[in-house]
Amino acid sequence: MEHLLVVDHALLNIISVKLKNGFFDFLMPLISNTDFWIVPLLAGWLALLVFGGSKGRKTGLLLLAAVVITDALCGNVLKPLFHRMRPGGGDSFSFPSNHAANMFAAATVVSYFWKKPLVRGAVFALAFAVAYSRVYTMSHYPADVVAGAAAGFLFAVSTITVAGKWNDIMKIKFSCLFSVLKLSSLRAQRARQSRFTSEATSRLLRFARNDLKLLKRHQFFNLRNTVFFVGALTLWRLFLCATLQLHPDEAYYWLWSRHLSLSYYDHPPMIAYFIKATTLFGGAEIWVRLSGVIVSIAISVIAWRLAKQLFNDEKVAAASVWLINMYPLTMAGAILMTPDVPAFLFWALTLYFFWQIVRTGSAAYWYVTGVFFGLGLLSKYTVVLFAPCAVLFLLFTSERRWFKTVHPYLAMLVSVAVFSPVILWNSSNNWISFAFQLGHGMGGQSYSLARFFEYLGSQLMVASPFLWIGGMAAVFIYLFSREKEKVFTAMMSLPIIAFFAYSALKKHGEANWPALAYFGFTFGLAHYFAKSEGVKKLFWQGSLIFCLFISLLLTLHARFGVLPIERYSREAAVIDATNWFYGYRELGAEIQRGQRPDFIMTPSHQLSAQAAYYTGGSIPVLTDRRISRFSQFDLWPEPELSGKSGVYVYVDGDNAGDYASCFSVAGNENILPVMRKGILVRSYRYMRGSGYRGNGQNTENIIK
Repeated sequence: MEHLLVVDHALLNIISVKLKNGFFDFLMPLISNTDFWIVPLLAGWLALLVFGGSKGRKTGLLLLAAVVITDALCGNVLKPLFHRMRPGGGDSFSFPSNHAANMFAAATVVSYFWKKPLVRGAVFALAFAVAYSRVYTMSHYPADVVAGAAAGFLFAVSTITVAGKWNDIMKIKFSCLFSVLKLSSLRAQRARQSRFTSEATSRLLRFARNDLKLLKRHQFFNLRNTVFFVGALTLWRLFLCATLQLHPDEAYYWLWSRHLSLSYYDHPPMIAYFIKATTLFGGAEIWVRLSGVIVSIAISVIAWRLAKQLFNDEKVAAASVWLINMYPLTMAGAILMTPDVPAFLFWALTLYFFWQIVRTGSAAYWYVTGVFFGLGLLSKYTVVLFAPCAVLFLLFTSERRWFKTVHPYLAMLVSVAVFSPVILWNSSNNWISFAFQLGHGMGGQSYSLARFFEYLGSQLMVASPFLWIGGMAAVFIYLFSREKEKVFTAMMSLPIIAFFAYSALKKHGEANWPALAYFGFTFGLAHYFAKSEGVKKLFWQGSLIFCLFISLLLTLHARFGVLPIERYSREAAVIDATNWFYGYRELGAEIQRGQRPDFIMTPSHQLSAQAAYYTGGSIPVLTDRRISRFSQFDLWPEPELSGKSGVYVYVDGDNAGDYASCFSVAGNENILPVMRKGILVRSYRYMRGSGYRGNGQNTENIIK
């Protein structure tokens, strides 16, 4: 990579310095300036539409689509992803060049329809001139325009391909319609004219059937549309990952990745390993979250293969992939880097290979299942629920024969071996992580129906209300089926949902706790409804549209604030959950303003993690152990900071205690307001002090 950067800088120097001349000094800024050539290009585009005939209109419409798509993806996805600054300075990013991408996209579309060498040469020469001018004026590096040209070409080819496929589909539909109408007409003639031969009728019937087969191949839920959907959703997720600030939980797990360990107080270690792997390439938000996007693609592939094996139906497989990507839970989960990301991946792989045991009867798959089950346990403790789900499935089907063999028990030992780092870490830390999670998930004494209904309400939201109700009906019906495939979908979902429903009777439950259930749940839902007719089909289609609308609306609101909540309730706007993606970058800048502190202290492990991330990870961060809840910070050794100068930060309204007593000399308290859409959503209070006296001791009883 370093060698490529050296070459890139050398080429920039040659083009913008060595080849500099008076003529280019006049010409290149004109070509590079959008205001100079946008009017002629628009005039040419209008001329294509008005005077170009059918071919001109096709060219013009595809030209517009290709340029809009290219400009949006390069400017809103790729540039924030790579975060490269311009050689001549400026506020916007450099890689890739939008000018080059748009011009080469336009040139590709024009050359596709107008194949004369003179036309092709002219449009690509113009595109090359614009790209060269961007380097000459030091607006971009050479690599930026090369990448832009490649991106423009690929996006244009993709646009042309999709448009061509759509045209084919419409032709097939009209052909099918013509065949059916013609057949109806001929049948009427046959009733009137006995001389119409049966041979002609049979030929037309074959013609109609062939067209119907082609139409079936182009049904909505197919592989091509599914790949396009997942691809488009991946680009949207990358954009969100690059532009949304880290959630407090994400910052906390990012801090783990800078202190790798066999396990951690709150969760097993896999989330830290995933973040560490991607942040080797950069420190921006996109790199922290990138593995979540990769995992969403991998889960889509696993879901497709498993659904095909379960029901041998492409429509069910495609519907399963759409569902697993469009739930509000998974739509948000792919852009939030939490332990659910690796847990969901290894859960999916565990279920996939467990089904291979049933499908093939091969004992070898028991050990592969054991490995992925262990990796799932290294991701999140709730993956342990696979064991009772698997046992129930075996008991309720003929696969109970496996209990008479040694393989399930040896596979469990394999899982324990993979999980052993967490066991070792807990054994050397008084089993605090196990104790914390058991108390966190199963604590509480009194039963409460209010908490139970709150849990049900949260599940209606994470999978969207109509799909959840339909899916629960489907897997409950399948629970009593004699077909193993249907029982599999029920047993890999219902026990988990029921377990956390019982837990919610005693203790408040989080909406994402039964998230793993929705992988198996999805296959039952897709199979039950994907090929339905009548009222069921109407319910299915309406539920899908509603779910996708809600999921996209929530992510759009998280990024652009499209819901006018503040118009109806300022209080609701203040507690809007998407506010958690805002305000931390400003806090980091404020902390570093003026004299750089030696450390940062807060009363919250999440706020300390945010302060660490948005100050570049270069300033030590602490939690006020006197008042903060026990966290991983209490297990990390505190650096020697006695007598140093620091900043104490807390959120207005939170308990901060007697923070001034931490310092010999305490300064004045300052306020940093965080505004969103004109509403004050949070205020940070911070105080600079010197002569640090030391931290307190967290006396929370973590072993009980």
